[in-house]
Amino acid sequence: TGPSIAVSGFARADEAATKWSQCNGSTLNVALSVNGAVKTSTSCSATDGAFSFTVAPPSAANQLLSVFLDPAAAGDQGVLYTKNTDTTSDITGLTVVQGRTWLQSESTAALTNADLNTYDKTQDADIPAASDGIALVLDPGIELHVNTSDTFAPGGNVTVGGSWHNLGSFTAGTGTVTFNAASGSRTLSGTLNGASAFYKVVFDTGSAGTATWTIADPMLVSAANAVDTLVIRYGTVTV
Repeated sequence: TGPSIAVSGFARADEAATKWSQCNGSTLNVALSVNGAVKTSTSCSATDGAFSFTVAPPSAANQLLSVFLDPAAAGDQGVLYTKNTDTTSDITGLTVVQGRTWLQSESTAALTNADLNTYDKTQDADIPAASDGIALVLDPGIELHVNTSDTFAPGGNVTVGGSWHNLGSFTAGTGTVTFNAASGSRTLSGTLNGASAFYKVVFDTGSAGTATWTIADPMLVSAANAVDTLVIRYGTVTV
């Protein structure tokens, strides 16, 4: 038997530490892929949603680990992406949350759209995020969540069908973030200005949509003033 590391955490229904409803201690419904490799699956505790994998270690630092809820009924999808610090350390305390694409890093390396292309909806339909290496599209209703002290630097456009919650850093570059929920109430919160300002933003429910967005914290859109810098095509945005 070769070397191994543990990858562990909790499957949650929300950020208040509520256990994911499908955790029963026996069904193999939490999955892990290391650097795009074939997924391995485990169960999550019926008590608190805890899960743990024992896997071969990544072959280098800063490889992508994809942990996701699988299989998931409609509305139950959630994925966490992170990068490892080294090839020997266990990775613990991860939180995979229903309804979120959660971005964090065990190292200091930012996550990019190209990173997420390593293992996304193309590899498993239960992952609520699809990247072609340049643009990232989240499923309807899925929040984009940047973890505290971590950085998302997409390197391209991002389309979000749910809320936006930045507790870390967002490096927009020259990309556009499009919020395209068709219905429901969505929120933009956390750090939305300064070094985490957006470059260009579009709100668009579609002509028949009813979605609303609330900008809960001070927000900056940094591109030079133009017709496409901040667009509210359809929908209601409240500041």
